[in-house]
Amino acid sequence: NELTEKSLAAYDTFEFHIIYHALYNYCTLDLSAFYLDILKDRLYTSAPGSAERKSAQTVLHAVLDSIARIMAPILPFTADEIWKYMPMIKGKEESIHIALLPVSIKERKDDRLAGRWKKILEVRGEVTKALEEARIKKLIGHSLDASVTLAAESDLITLLEDYSGELRSVFITSRVSLSRDGSLPGAYESRDIKGLYVLVEPSGGKKCERCWMYDLSVGLIADEPEICGRCRDALDEINKA
Repeated sequence: NELTEKSLAAYDTFEFHIIYHALYNYCTLDLSAFYLDILKDRLYTSAPGSAERKSAQTVLHAVLDSIARIMAPILPFTADEIWKYMPMIKGKEESIHIALLPVSIKERKDDRLAGRWKKILEVRGEVTKALEEARIKKLIGHSLDASVTLAAESDLITLLEDYSGELRSVFITSRVSLSRDGSLPGAYESRDIKGLYVLVEPSGGKKCERCWMYDLSVGLIADEPEICGRCRDALDEINKA
């Protein structure tokens, strides 16, 4: 919505450079550096029919549709090529140049949800700093080698608990734990978020050859000891399809 609103306002005033910068920043910062990075796991490893993978594909299609429409007036050939490769769905115009610009839908704007995710992204930034410190100390190599424990003030921990199922993907680590016990011995103390401590440790278990996560279930599946239980479930679902 924010990208659409900003671009439509810029078209009204013929400030095309604003649209270029908005598209560039959205694609490099919001998509490439964050959203696409955390989606890789579910897109690559989840079963094609799973709700997780389908929801991700739905969002990506909606994002690409909007981006192509927004860029069409100023990048006509690029937008046209994108449009030709997009899946043919009911109601799709033959050419993007006869399609309408996207419309900002107020009902989809949720300031409270945006605020909650802004806070989670701030925590992600601090976790990234802690992971980098651990990397320098040779405790881990890749972030997936790590198990992360977070301790924070009550309000922040409550927020993180609400999204506990997503944190492993958001931080790109093999395991995430939350603690209400205050500071953690040997943990990284955030300078930007008061009361936040991040403890990085090597993740237990073995590395799954399919998803690259470290998990205690790897090696326990008799006929496929090289993969984790989650990947085994996904493969079973794929084989049933």
